[in-house]
Amino acid sequence: MRYSPLMLSCIAVAVLSACTTMDTKRPDQMYRNAVMNNIQKDNQYNFSGEATIKLQDKKTLDADTLALTQTAAVAASEPVAASDAEAVDAAAAAAKEAAAALDADSDADDEISHHRERTSWNEMYDEVLTEAGRYPLVQSFLKNSNVRIEGAVDIPQGKVEMIPSMNMATSNYGMWGRLPVQVDAKRESILVDTQGYAGWMQASLLGSDKELAGIKRLEEGALLEIKQPEDMKERYPVRSLLRAMPKGLEAYLNAMEAEKFSLQPMDDYGRQLRAAYRVQVSYDAIDSIKWSKALLQGYNQEFLRLQREEPEAGISEKSYNEVKSVLLLGAMMLGGDSNECKKEETSDAAIDAAADASSSDSAGRSEFQKELACSSADAFEEMKKEMGEMPKVHEDLYLSRTGRVLGIQDRMVMVGKKSPQAFVYVSRVKMHDYGNPKFTLNPGKQETVSLWQLVKEAKKTDADE
Repeated sequence: MRYSPLMLSCIAVAVLSACTTMDTKRPDQMYRNAVMNNIQKDNQYNFSGEATIKLQDKKTLDADTLALTQTAAVAASEPVAASDAEAVDAAAAAAKEAAAALDADSDADDEISHHRERTSWNEMYDEVLTEAGRYPLVQSFLKNSNVRIEGAVDIPQGKVEMIPSMNMATSNYGMWGRLPVQVDAKRESILVDTQGYAGWMQASLLGSDKELAGIKRLEEGALLEIKQPEDMKERYPVRSLLRAMPKGLEAYLNAMEAEKFSLQPMDDYGRQLRAAYRVQVSYDAIDSIKWSKALLQGYNQEFLRLQREEPEAGISEKSYNEVKSVLLLGAMMLGGDSNECKKEETSDAAIDAAADASSSDSAGRSEFQKELACSSADAFEEMKKEMGEMPKVHEDLYLSRTGRVLGIQDRMVMVGKKSPQAFVYVSRVKMHDYGNPKFTLNPGKQETVSLWQLVKEAKKTDADE
């Protein structure tokens, strides 16, 4: 049987469509799949973006931004297409009603606050906003300043580069700086371009006032390399630490509740990216801490599995245990378990076991860790009450029809009850050049200077005085 070119084309389109169909009724799953794909498969690209904080009058906020100040509604279960005019009109109408409510009477400011029953954070915002409004110079800096970021990701090669830059300016004065940083898993090192900061490093960090050969090389363009010294007795399981990260991220994503996600109408930024879908997740500080705790737990489980089933050659049990001790303390700092603290025997057994694994002085360490776990749990409960008043972050993930991440946008509006102004935070990151990332730092072509060699050079110089 022979097929015509037209029929073959139709078949190809049908197959591709079947492969790229996304379940728009499950925006939470769209988000999770896209992020994991970005880590595990579609993981070579460049990125660039910008973050700003603007001081704006509440009455001048556009409808979309104003809607962020309201209590987030439960996400609708029906999908919203980018071209769905009714959905766009409905969203605009809701925002318009919010704007009308703001102008209705003087009590509308109470509705804008993230939690009406709480006042301390709102009072703090009022105070900060009032002070910022008093100084034209502060307003000018906020208007003209930004933080930019660019970089590259190549997970198969174990390289991630990030170049943050800050621009603080008024109409006739400004300050600018950037600091390229690259993490290279294969070299087990961190590379930093410190050319403009080398002199400050010598004076502030090394404490030497004499000219150092290493500092001069950095000023000439060499890269500062931070890695474990070859003569260090204990080596740490760096590869296991890196390999455990995807499992930690997966646990983080699985901890995110489905009701916090929604599929939104396409906005201007999404159209710039030529995105097909805009998935939004709205969360507060407590959500972030809870999800971070899940990340650490998932990460820890995978790290323990790697130690048990795929231990790194040349890494001692002591080094593994020191890393596990740090992970344990991290989990405790994220809240511990107040219920376990009430169960003396259970708590003692769990923490003593962890202490035995991380220190020869198990008695002293276990008591310290137990106290830390319980005090952290109590402190976390208090922190939850305080942080519950903080505004939500609204994060938009922009996806192609195949589920590739094209960009991310985070927005947050900080308002008080009395101040007529608001802080509007917006950050945007664009992913591009998939499959062909370009790195700024190149240790193969650029000279490197070891941080530890600099320290030795500074000590030798001081000893020779």
